[in-house]
Amino acid sequence: MYLTLDDEQNEDSQEESCEDGENGGSDGEESSVEESSGDDDDSGIYNSSDLLALVNRQDIPDHQGKARLVDPEWLDVNTVRGWIETCESDHPNCRNSGLWPRENSIRPKYLIDVVDSRLVLGEYAMGGYVALSYVWGRTKTLRTMANTVGQLLEPGAFGNEEFRKQMPNTVKDAMGIVRCLGMRYLWVDALCIVQDDSEQLRLELGRMPGIYASAPFTIVAANGKDASHGLPGFNGVSSPRSLHQVTVKLAGSEMLVVTPPIPRSSGSEAYKKLQIPYHQRAWTFQEYHFTSRKLIFQGDTAFWRCSQAEWWEDHHQAPGIDTPEVPESEGVLKIRAPVLFFLTHMIKEFNMKALSFPEDATSAFSGLQNVLGSRVFPGGLLYGLPIFFLEMALQWRPRGDISRRVPEKKQQSNEATPNSLPSWSWLGWSGNVAFPDDCEFAAYNGGSIEEREGFVSPVTEWYAVPSPSCKHSNKQALVPGWYTWKKEAQTGNGLVPEGWERQNFDEGQLERADKKYLPRYTPRFSFEIEHFAAESRQSSFVPRLLHWYPVPAASSKSGEATVQQSAYFCCRTERAFLYAGSKIGVLEPPRLHLLDRRGGLAGYLQLHNEGELEQFQATETPGKRVELVSVAKGYTGRLGGDQRVPGTEEDRSLWFRDCLFVLWVEWDNGVAFRRGSGVVSLEGWSEACEKDLYCAYL
Repeated sequence: MYLTLDDEQNEDSQEESCEDGENGGSDGEESSVEESSGDDDDSGIYNSSDLLALVNRQDIPDHQGKARLVDPEWLDVNTVRGWIETCESDHPNCRNSGLWPRENSIRPKYLIDVVDSRLVLGEYAMGGYVALSYVWGRTKTLRTMANTVGQLLEPGAFGNEEFRKQMPNTVKDAMGIVRCLGMRYLWVDALCIVQDDSEQLRLELGRMPGIYASAPFTIVAANGKDASHGLPGFNGVSSPRSLHQVTVKLAGSEMLVVTPPIPRSSGSEAYKKLQIPYHQRAWTFQEYHFTSRKLIFQGDTAFWRCSQAEWWEDHHQAPGIDTPEVPESEGVLKIRAPVLFFLTHMIKEFNMKALSFPEDATSAFSGLQNVLGSRVFPGGLLYGLPIFFLEMALQWRPRGDISRRVPEKKQQSNEATPNSLPSWSWLGWSGNVAFPDDCEFAAYNGGSIEEREGFVSPVTEWYAVPSPSCKHSNKQALVPGWYTWKKEAQTGNGLVPEGWERQNFDEGQLERADKKYLPRYTPRFSFEIEHFAAESRQSSFVPRLLHWYPVPAASSKSGEATVQQSAYFCCRTERAFLYAGSKIGVLEPPRLHLLDRRGGLAGYLQLHNEGELEQFQATETPGKRVELVSVAKGYTGRLGGDQRVPGTEEDRSLWFRDCLFVLWVEWDNGVAFRRGSGVVSLEGWSEACEKDLYCAYL
């Protein structure tokens, strides 16, 4: 069944001043239901998956209708003002993010004064500011440079014809909307950061989360592929929009309206899958996640999303608080729990987004990294890897084919790791990646038994260095803290950090099938993040919520990174040479058997993509020789063992095999580059490893 739309658009010119549109000023478009084969172009057609909603009638008290008719050309400004005022008055904790509480608000160096039409110094601008989040695209746009910042500080500068013609529609419309809503200041990255001042650029990019978190709200320009699209629908500010509401009249003056199938929760999976350029870009990822209040322009309509509600202009606002769904990628931000599970969801989402220039990956992630490293993960993050869990983080794996990020811009140096895209970091690769699920840390419930593995202890010490040498006097020690907390947790004497609860653990309370989620040993205690404790107690067993040791959250309030970023690090560890054998099953990306010199199974090797298989096709027996360096000791179910479901501790010990987690490396100009990761059985490693400690530069 299809409802056909009339695609005519009103071409009347816009008004010269900001006008308040009357909500419900249009009766919508009447339409009859008619059959359609669906063979024609579907740009103006709604299908049967659309929602039919009853239109609310103001003349009937407690009417059950939730939908409302809106003006097809103009957004009702009073509705938007109402969203802002209601959120400000009824949601006192809306902006009090655990990561960026209101009392830690910051001021950007520059702001746009939309009344005086110029740049002003942020420290002297009284009152709040609105931030703009949008896609630059490849369109030419006015950018503040060192030789123009003085001119842009002059009153009326943005009214100057020379500057105004260079400003994209989205920026001009945002300035008008802010003025229309009765506010004075706007922050736009292209204009409020001096683009050729490398020091200010570095500082402001690192403070980006704070800039967006400190704004009372952010205008999100989710429509269009670049900044020329604009923000249609604000009368007297921007061009008219073309919003079609198809109505169906019923008996008794009742009416239905067809609502397009736009996912109503921006945390939903359906929302994530929308092919909207804004939601496909890496730069906008951190902007969207760190602003708690958003006025979003998307699909010829507008809606408001904050941490406690989501309101749409074509839907009557429900009383009270309507908490929106929180995406898993926001878990590490909302809960402030230093857990790799949540960080995996964030980096997966970020790393699958587009960048105009691959080398911008580290800059696009830098703001998130600063906050995660100073307020979540103790010790900070080094190129996206939490130092606290360094051994596990170095073992990140692809969840599909990934490709090496290769810089497009002209290189300014001859460094072996160009433009800070180190091979050992997931930031050096594009695609879906994940940190390993460590069953020594938590009862993860994903995957089969043979996929389970545990990290038991580190094998070396790590140092960040400014160049490929371990002889630097200023080398920076990287101290993973997980092992210290792990050793003490099950003794009963270890500390329980803030935000965690410790409970006695009774394996007998578990069903046999649930015991596969346990580590190799039987824990005495379990630890829960307090945020999840109530949910956990309502269920007989919530695997994702049980941990076998707690970890403290970082305590820095500065929002600055706590570890100096270096593209090189070194360690003294063991290495071994093994042989890559046949492909294991049909896994993508491929995984290969690792063989000893006699052809016996010693482990497995995880490749980054299908294309890497070519180098293993025509090699001598037992296979291509590969160099491996050890990262951590542990155990795995991936190398075979007893096939029974491990219902007892004895069963579990039979299933798992002791192993070393390793990296496959190849050398170039004295630097070892990551080519893959893997696991080697302890017996296989003991036979093949070089007994002398080996210095690796990665």
